[in-house]
Formats: sequence, structure tokens, C-alpha cells
Amino acid sequence: MTWQADIAIDPDGVHRAAVLMRESASDSRRGFMLDDARTAGGAHHGWQAAHASTHCVTSWRDRLHREADEVEAAADALRASAHTYVNTDAATAVALSDDAQWLRGA
Repeated sequence: MTWQADIAIDPDGVHRAAVLMRESASDSRRGFMLDDARTAGGAHHGWQAAHASTHCVTSWRDRLHREADEVEAAADALRASAHTYVNTDAATAVALSDDAQWLRGA
């Protein structure tokens, strides 16, 4: 019995996924969901919870930015992978064409 790999990679799909991941990371950096808590903490300095609220928001923002960095790194790796598939396919096509040309002349 012969085993044959049936792997189909769509480089365009991989590239689109990378673009969407970068957009998602960019959106998370905006931190709009944290704005209300930051505003409340900043506007009411007399509140005992104001400092804790601001510290919590800062901690979450920093964590989200680190997560966004990781997502962007993964997106870059996906983009590089898609380019590698395209380049490998092109190089293989050239090599096969050269071999076919050689066989025609043999």
C-alpha cells in the first residue's frame, strides 16, 4: 500500500489570515474598552478606588499590548509562510520546466 500526502495550501488564504490577525492586534491596542475605567479613575481622584482603578487599567492595557505583540509576530510568521509557499511553487515550476526541456532534447 502506498501512502500519498494530500496537502493543499492556499497561500492567499494564509495571507488573508495574517492580515486579519494584524487588524485584530491593532484594534486591541486602541484600548477603547478600558477608556471608561480610565476616565472614572482620573476624574475622581478623591475616590479610594481611583488609584486601584487606574493601576488595573494600566495593567490590562500593558497585558493586551503584549498579547497584540504576540499576535503580530504570529501574523508575520504566517505571511512569511505564505510567501515561502509561493516562492517554492515558482522554483519547483521552473525546475520541472527545465527538466522537461532537457528530456525533450534527450
